Amino acid sequence: MSVGERTVSAISAVDLASELIARRLLKISELRDISSALSDCFTRAKAGFDVTEERLSEVDLGTLWALADQRKLTSSLGFEIGQTVNNEARGLLANWVACCDSLGEVFSVFTNNIGLLNESEQWVSRACDTYVSLEFSHVSRIQYPQIAVERSMVALLAWGEYFCDEPLVVESADFSFTAPEHHSLYEKLFGSNLNFGTTGNRIVLDRDILSRPVRSSNRYVRELLAKRAGGVILSSGKALPLKRQVEALLRESLQKYSRLERALDELNISRANLYRKLKAEGTQYSILLREARLTRLESFDEKALSSDDKAEEMGFSDVSSYYRFLKRADKLR
Repeated sequence: MSVGERTVSAISAVDLASELIARRLLKISELRDISSALSDCFTRAKAGFDVTEERLSEVDLGTLWALADQRKLTSSLGFEIGQTVNNEARGLLANWVACCDSLGEVFSVFTNNIGLLNESEQWVSRACDTYVSLEFSHVSRIQYPQIAVERSMVALLAWGEYFCDEPLVVESADFSFTAPEHHSLYEKLFGSNLNFGTTGNRIVLDRDILSRPVRSSNRYVRELLAKRAGGVILSSGKALPLKRQVEALLRESLQKYSRLERALDELNISRANLYRKLKAEGTQYSILLREARLTRLESFDEKALSSDDKAEEMGFSDVSSYYRFLKRADKLR
């Protein structure tokens, strides 16, 4: 992670990786290709080590969601993951809200401290005399797929019901995307008053629901967790090796950062310093770019894209350059 790079709860990334592995959409061996930090954290978490307050790069989580979207077997994957309440995968924020007195307090703590889960997630709570509206969005340069939005909105209701031991009746719900194939699942969870293709994502509940008590309320533990949360450093305060920073940019957008000038601007570094620092770390920009393209090439196996589209997505100026890369790639495999 570079200085100021947005982060996510390590548990949230590990939990998503576990879900994808269990569904055979991801192999454990692929985690290190995403990042060594994610792989190491996953290994330690599975060995029983506490990673509750650890942070990972948002890019790692974004890469997991991108792979999930590419490899999903059904359109309802995000919906299915969101409905899975894994009590063993509760991070600092989930443990904190679990100790609140009421559902209204849960929503308040959750929306005001969502950065503990993901710095780029944003929940806004708006209340009137009869209703409370919970609006969701990603404020990030990373393009989260629809299944990630579904997961977050479904999970809000799933965890709310878990904390209160009774279902939350939704008055209406809006979604920024078109009606999906699994529309019937939406009606079961969000009711019949659904609007798709709107300007935002929101869930509207009866205001009376805010007074529902939380069964695991514990004021003492809540105060302790609030203090612990206040000490969590979100955005990284220490620069990671330049190699890791370059790899993160290339995972984010090969089309954009295969152009060295764009990467130099983003990293705020000169060409000479980039070459010098990468050489000291035992690599070169061209090598990192080649490795990123080889990784992306593997993800095209099940994607119905033309050669022109693949060339553009991998940052080649023309399809001829893409074909030349393919010939070299065959020798590298």
